[in-house]
Amino acid sequence: MSFRGVKGLQLVLIFGLLIPSVYFSVHLPIFTDEVAWKWITSRWWSDGGYSISLYPQCSISGQAKIPLMFVPVRIVDSLLYGTPRSIFLLRYIGVCFCFLWFMVLYRFIKVVSTVRQVNKMELLTVTLTISLFGVLPFILVMNRPEQILRLCMTTLVCLPLIDITNELKRFVIAMGFLFLSLMLFAQHAKSLFFLPVVVFTALNLKMSIRQRQVLLVTAMSFSIQGYLFFMEHTKCTNDFIKSAFGKMMISPETMLVSPTQAIGSMVANGLRFGDYVKGILFFDNYPEQWLPENYGFAFGTKILNVLMAMFFVAWVVASCWGIIRKSIWKREAGRGLFLSDLGLVVLLSLGGLAVCQTSKSFYESALVIPIVIVVGISCINIKVIQVLAKISLVLATASVCLVGYRFWPILKNDWTGESALSRQEYSVKSHYQRAIKDRALSLAARCGIQDSNIKRHLVVDDLTYPYFINTVEPYHAVYVLGWWGKMSIPSPAEFLKARNSSGVLSQCKWLPESMLGKAFREGDLCCLPTFGTLPSESP
Repeated sequence: MSFRGVKGLQLVLIFGLLIPSVYFSVHLPIFTDEVAWKWITSRWWSDGGYSISLYPQCSISGQAKIPLMFVPVRIVDSLLYGTPRSIFLLRYIGVCFCFLWFMVLYRFIKVVSTVRQVNKMELLTVTLTISLFGVLPFILVMNRPEQILRLCMTTLVCLPLIDITNELKRFVIAMGFLFLSLMLFAQHAKSLFFLPVVVFTALNLKMSIRQRQVLLVTAMSFSIQGYLFFMEHTKCTNDFIKSAFGKMMISPETMLVSPTQAIGSMVANGLRFGDYVKGILFFDNYPEQWLPENYGFAFGTKILNVLMAMFFVAWVVASCWGIIRKSIWKREAGRGLFLSDLGLVVLLSLGGLAVCQTSKSFYESALVIPIVIVVGISCINIKVIQVLAKISLVLATASVCLVGYRFWPILKNDWTGESALSRQEYSVKSHYQRAIKDRALSLAARCGIQDSNIKRHLVVDDLTYPYFINTVEPYHAVYVLGWWGKMSIPSPAEFLKARNSSGVLSQCKWLPESMLGKAFREGDLCCLPTFGTLPSESP
């Protein structure tokens, strides 16, 4: 068979693997962290230009003023996610953003294949197949900030590779750079680690020195505003929450107060870079039940996990060697030099994130693994990529088969049925359920919180929030009554009463025992009226 025929069969196989992966991903239940982030970013209209905190126990106000620079981004978020039905669209929007990222990546691959004089099918094969490893397809469609960071980063590094033929194109690229920089720094504090990539991109745009300087200064102002905003937004006076935040990331305060301790922690954090790879592997149990318990083919699963981990070790080592060889030892010219230098800057940014990030959650893999892929196709030796592409195709085939074996019974029963997600406590189904809305509104009527009066600080959760999305500064039951609340709020009822909460309407599982006895109940939903009408808790 000809070379073209072999590559054609490979593509057919890859797209055959993509179909079940997309099908499973579309039905993936919505993790509470996804709703929580939209809670923060999509309420610009409802909360008068403020960004509310998930942790009202951190301060009396529990909110931070959204900077003027970030208002356009928050308006877009509000239009996308600020409607009652939008919560149930989170997964579908996430899938669309994932496909958009692949489209941008394909554009990048086309340019890289021309610069490196390699068949683009080789790069496309290895990119798509790595994206099918383990549970990475599920993580890639999660509608969290990492998804936008990934998309902005990949698009930004494409801009210097675009040939500018006229002034209109120059203007469009300049505006695109500013828009992407703004989107990047408005999403999450971790975007600040990728400031070197933004600077590198600005300095390599095909424009005059003065134009590049203006764009760079503007992007830097976005990053400074992002730093100030996120520092203000995460400021906390509650000892438990403050301590928990400190265990997630090494703060600038720690670096200044105790530099020796900070350096030791950074070294330890850097040595755990493999946790990003661990986040995409198969397990029987997953953190916070973001995926349900699943068993079967245990020995084969262990072997596949080891092989995928070894593949990423080889990929990272080959990437680093390619960067050292091309960017440091043998300086190339033109776009080849840009790609190797780009790989160096991106790896330094990832290294900064890794050494500062103590807690490497599974959803961080949605940002780190794709960026590692981008670095690899830019810098790894062509012959090595050809070998890795063949290996990745075999591993991806085995991985998709294992996903089907382990998750098909769950998809068929739990994810598409009408019953509750008993094995995923922190998730809700991605499809709209009329029965839940009827129960929620009926129960709210019994508590007297269904009328047209504006409700403030109503405690709701992922299941009931869509039907009361217009309430002012709502509280999330998971963070006020669930584990976070139990650890940081001694008396939830007194806490809510002091803040004139309009009541509670959430799943009963979040309510402490002291509240359950006073609650109206309908199935798995519970309701409490305005806290000013409830008697105080006994000491």
